[in-house]
Amino acid sequence: MILATLLLQGVATVAAASPPQTSATAAAVASAPAATRPAPRNAWNNPSPPYPTRSIEEGEAGTVRLKMHISAEGTVQAVALDSSSGYPRLDQAAMTAARTWRFIPAKRGGKAIPYIFIIPIEFSLKPAKS
Repeated sequence: MILATLLLQGVATVAAASPPQTSATAAAVASAPAATRPAPRNAWNNPSPPYPTRSIEEGEAGTVRLKMHISAEGTVQAVALDSSSGYPRLDQAAMTAARTWRFIPAKRGGKAIPYIFIIPIEFSLKPAKS
């Protein structure tokens, strides 16, 4: 099975789905500046998005960049498309998977804080290097 490559350090399965994204939170994420620091640590082993079967058949590949708003609890509050792979199926697969992820929240002064960052997700039909 071919999976998308998540360009982060280790990512995990989430027991519960994240709350639904509202247009207000989506608009806030889309307009907020993204952090230039590394993404919050990802110790939950979030699964890479599945490669859509039709995209494999059509030879679609590319990198989706998602702007993500992570709560102080580490849940995904909103996901917005920062840049498209050029293929709506790949973009949608990345966004759907990302909404279920969990993260170790960023901290400031020892206190967990909400965080906005951009994460690239690469869909490639080339075999992964070992």
